[in-house]
Amino acid sequence: MSKRLTTWLLVILLASIVLTACSSTPKQTVQYEGDPQMQATITVMYSGGLNFFNKDYGDLFRAKYPNIEVKVIGAWRDVEKVREEQKPDVLLLSYEDYVKLTGEGKLYDLNNMITEDAFNLEGVNQDIIDFLRQSGGGKLYGLPPHFDNQALFYNKDLFDKYSIPYPQDGMTWNEVFQLAKRFPVEDGASGFKTAHLSSLRYKMETSQGLRSVNRKEMRVTVNTESYKKLFETLVDAHRSSTLEIKDYGEEVYDSFITGKSAMTVDYYYYLNNNIYWAKTERGDDFHLNWDVATAPVGESNSEEVAKMKSRTTTNSIPTRTDYIYNPEGKRMEIFYKNLNMDWALRDNNPKTNIPDNFYIILGVIMDSEFMAASRGEKSVDEALQSIQERGQEELDKIITQGVDDE
Repeated sequence: MSKRLTTWLLVILLASIVLTACSSTPKQTVQYEGDPQMQATITVMYSGGLNFFNKDYGDLFRAKYPNIEVKVIGAWRDVEKVREEQKPDVLLLSYEDYVKLTGEGKLYDLNNMITEDAFNLEGVNQDIIDFLRQSGGGKLYGLPPHFDNQALFYNKDLFDKYSIPYPQDGMTWNEVFQLAKRFPVEDGASGFKTAHLSSLRYKMETSQGLRSVNRKEMRVTVNTESYKKLFETLVDAHRSSTLEIKDYGEEVYDSFITGKSAMTVDYYYYLNNNIYWAKTERGDDFHLNWDVATAPVGESNSEEVAKMKSRTTTNSIPTRTDYIYNPEGKRMEIFYKNLNMDWALRDNNPKTNIPDNFYIILGVIMDSEFMAASRGEKSVDEALQSIQERGQEELDKIITQGVDDE
């Protein structure tokens, strides 16, 4: 899970570059705007190096502050070594490194800087600010420029064609698949499409707070009633042809884009990578009347999620809510709702980290057992039992190998 979290939450430390210079004293950095002749150098650790930094921030920053020299370190993996040897002022970090360095007291607390210098946090999504404060023991050590979240995309024309009501915010996964069942497969219209079974299952797991591994006891934990309900929902949807599973790879024109599938759940980047790409490429020949609702939720928290309201382009969502790209007037506020980040606090324990390759292996096992259950070769109970046994065997191998390596 650590890898998944890293991909959607990157944290820029020490607030913004505008408020940071070589000195660690906040007052000295604020005085710069009143003293344009002051010379300063700031060192930034940024994955991708100088070119990526200039594209994202550097060119704009230098235009406004030409007297400040920006030195960019293109590092990512060995954060501790770079921090000790080159002493960067600003770092782009994964969430894991953010938690590690805050726990070691090696990052600057931004609370005083924000209070004294009136740095505006009102336009930043407050769920994310609260999440980072919780991660930092009540203090704020960094600000994310963007994050990611998912939504339920739906084709309004297909719903209108078959007189089916549009999806509503706060629907459970079971409700979504029941809605998808109303589309006639004999007409060549699938109710719901996913490119990868593993990604769909992961979305369902996280929305319900399920954990495939007890990281404290290092035990695989899928042979449960909660996982049984999840598998039964998926198997029923697949057997009825309600669920279309097709790996399109990097192809833009999947069945939702071409108007053959009524719904899909995906992340914000789906807008640029698929919808907006197809619109740019096809122009007036592209006709997809789409909109979004909140991503499906687990049975246990559907009521709470249904009552939630928004608190407030790139391939990720700007944390500043005023700048989200929305040329077609869609319900983009949906992406700021239902931010399920509390699981990260529970799972981010470096002492019990499990190698990412184990989750890949476990995913392959789960996919194969799901297909066996879907084809009627096994019951759901038998499939889950097999997943638990096979998965535990693989996990034990990894644990044993880790001990041997030490």
